Amino acid sequence: MSDSGGRPAFGRRHIHGITAEHHSYGEHLCWHALHAVAGEHLASYPVIRRPYDEDDPWGQWLGRRVLTRSDGLWLADGTDLRPLETRINLREIRDEGVVLTGDQQKLLSLLGIENAVGEWLVVDGDWQSIDGISAYVQSALVPAKTSMKIATQLAKEDPFQAFLPRLEPYDDDGHGSVRSHAPFMPWVVHSNTEAGLDEPDSLGVAGAMQRARLSKTANAFRSLNCGDPFGRVWTDPSGEVIVRSDAWCQHPERGDGGRTSGTRLRCRSNFVGEFLAANKAHLLLLIVLRRYEAGFGDRPSQFWHTTAVAQLTESLDLVFHPGRTHELHKSEF
Repeated sequence: MSDSGGRPAFGRRHIHGITAEHHSYGEHLCWHALHAVAGEHLASYPVIRRPYDEDDPWGQWLGRRVLTRSDGLWLADGTDLRPLETRINLREIRDEGVVLTGDQQKLLSLLGIENAVGEWLVVDGDWQSIDGISAYVQSALVPAKTSMKIATQLAKEDPFQAFLPRLEPYDDDGHGSVRSHAPFMPWVVHSNTEAGLDEPDSLGVAGAMQRARLSKTANAFRSLNCGDPFGRVWTDPSGEVIVRSDAWCQHPERGDGGRTSGTRLRCRSNFVGEFLAANKAHLLLLIVLRRYEAGFGDRPSQFWHTTAVAQLTESLDLVFHPGRTHELHKSEF
């Protein structure tokens, strides 16, 4: 395995050992040998399932060593270009130095809102700004009669505690799972598909297979169907695109860190308004900006946050609730 075969070392890989992104000549041969031996053993010996194994331990082992999808498409086939509007700075200069922005217009721009709600609305997202700030967007429905009170309380929450519930694929089964989150009605579903052989491909990201989508209830409201093998677009019976789920590859442009996924779920605003009216609800959109600095020596890691809540009515009127601005998190531990 130590035989480089003339291949140059890859960056600082000698510190991290074997990586999926780069193999030396010897490592390349060893990976092939591993699969050759596995095939010989599979033909000669039974597969043993231990008490804590899955039902198909061989399939589970092999599944991590083949393409993520079974139709032959690679993650790169489902990876989008980074949206231009996400390439913004979320820091600003003040008298006290460089801080996280608390500017209402810039925060609302993360939702696709300028002077008013436009054609598209961002209802979920997780990405990095070009100056290294993590931006999170979450949304959920709340009863219209109590939405102002709930929005005010949410804006006051500690940024590490503030959240709006989402659904997992296994609990997207209708009203039963929704009632368990009262007074919130979650309508965004997140998946956690495990990536396979193509995960290290520099042209793709695992987020291409982990796209957010709307709940079955929301899709049924307008008879939406997925029109893309990766879940990029959802259309109504007339063929109009109502929902777009974006996933792109983002490289750190400030500080350390590897290649990650940026994700964003967008809905047509008129669909949002109609769905809110049908449910006698308002939509709360939680915005969280997070700046992280790793600890060094005796200095612990530090987090700064800016938060805000946007309250949207069925007529698409907007109320902005400012939360924390460039607040340093103080750990109790």
